[in-house]
Amino acid sequence: HERRRGGGQTLSRMPPRNRAPSSASRSKATIPVSVGWPKPLTIGELAWESGRRLAGIKPNVRGWQQKHRKIKLDAMNRYPILFAVYAASSFTYSVLGILMLTAFRDLPSKFREEALFDVDLFAWLLVIQGPVSFWADTYEEFIRLEDGLGTLADSLLAPTLTVMAISGALYWKPWLTTEELEMSVMLISGPIIFALNRLAGYYYPLKFILHTLWHISMPLIGTILLGTIVTSRRNAAAI
Repeated sequence: HERRRGGGQTLSRMPPRNRAPSSASRSKATIPVSVGWPKPLTIGELAWESGRRLAGIKPNVRGWQQKHRKIKLDAMNRYPILFAVYAASSFTYSVLGILMLTAFRDLPSKFREEALFDVDLFAWLLVIQGPVSFWADTYEEFIRLEDGLGTLADSLLAPTLTVMAISGALYWKPWLTTEELEMSVMLISGPIIFALNRLAGYYYPLKFILHTLWHISMPLIGTILLGTIVTSRRNAAAI
């Protein structure tokens, strides 16, 4: 607009006043047009994240959380068979616990009486650990995509059972054969695989493979160990 003074002098043209953007336009500006799958982590990101994962510290930054959620969803879609095996492997703990309460019920008396802790209590904890592990590692980790009570319960129960399994098997050393003692020592492979699983960060399918081995390793070794003890003592008594 032009404004004139009394002497006919014309003032400079004033630019039009900008209107403040509406709330609708502001909201549209902040919404991304599309969101694609994230690129694989770099070596530096892997080293940083592996250290945090090994220490049990999960990222609190919203950007990292969103990136990891997308990586998990992508892994489920890319490797459905590995994911299904990973999810089912949680219940190997329950299988061993049920075997201890049924097929391995006739464990020699000295292995029960001289045990470091009650064998039946340990068996029932294994039965419970299966659903707890599935709740934390599958439902909360990949379906709900947020830690909850399942993760808390698993973080308490899993290490407790690991310590009980290794210490309990080695406590039987005076009554074990050389082969059985070697199998007891092999239980230590479980925590080693767990550490490697932590170091894997968010690299799939390696993460699925290592976590599945962590679920399977100790229950499988425990099943073979207890089966050997029961079978060998039964055969010796029959001679």
